[in-house]
Amino acid sequence: MKKYAFIINPTAGKVKKLNVSDLILAESKKYNASVKLFYTEYQGHAIKIAEDLSTKEEFDFIISVGGDGTANEIVNGLNFNSNKILGLLPFGSGNDVCRYLYKTKNFFEILFNPQNHSIIDFDIGICNIINENETKIRRKFINAIGVGFDAYVAYLNQTRKKLTGTLSYLVTVFEALKSLTPLNVSFQYGNEEKHGKYLLMTIGNGKTSGGGFFLNPDADPTDKVLNLTTVDFTSRLEIIRNLPLSLVNKLKNVDKAQFYTSENFNIKLDLPYFVHLDGEIVSKNAKGLRINLEENKLRIIAER
Repeated sequence: MKKYAFIINPTAGKVKKLNVSDLILAESKKYNASVKLFYTEYQGHAIKIAEDLSTKEEFDFIISVGGDGTANEIVNGLNFNSNKILGLLPFGSGNDVCRYLYKTKNFFEILFNPQNHSIIDFDIGICNIINENETKIRRKFINAIGVGFDAYVAYLNQTRKKLTGTLSYLVTVFEALKSLTPLNVSFQYGNEEKHGKYLLMTIGNGKTSGGGFFLNPDADPTDKVLNLTTVDFTSRLEIIRNLPLSLVNKLKNVDKAQFYTSENFNIKLDLPYFVHLDGEIVSKNAKGLRINLEENKLRIIAER
């Protein structure tokens, strides 16, 4: 019998609306799975729970119940050498990671039935941030990093959230448009160096961010490289005109968008700005970022 540890974020979007505990226990009985439930009590708690579970032989699978932010915390606490396998119940507001992992919404069938899932090796990124006051942040990410407009949108969405998912992001976009700020940036990748004035920069594994916006349309979390998308600074009108293209995976049709791949990126900002990792704001005054891939892969459940 396989043993599952569920790390539940009780404040995540759908978790608040559903009786998740009873749902998990009822579904586990159908598949004769052994489960134990753990609940986060504060921001960062999932990191500590995952650290502790990594040391225990009791569990085969650790399941994140929430959104991308909950998965991010678990990834930052999980010991990749512990042979634990990560699974996701996408009950948050964005759930961008699961857009790659799942084709259907038969989540429990995928998690509990080996005939319906495969275990894949998933790339994980590491971001080292230097802030304006010279403090440093080192954190792993599972889906994407945003610098610039999308990070500011994430900040507003995180602090003033009233809605969920793509609708919440869209409403916040229009609020963020009131105070557009260009990013004066230089960045290095491989032996190349670029300079520009950008609206946003998105780096990551996943094709989508913000609950379904295709900001890294060529990304693949199993290809051992990171993808960077830059969008040149532009007017409010042009942003409104082009934003729907990112929802239908047509960002490549936007002339101001450029796309890069590398195993690492070094970014320097003339003026400090917001940075999000997997939708969660980790800095409001970053001036430099060094981004690369974690040496070890994460083992994760995907739909077969």
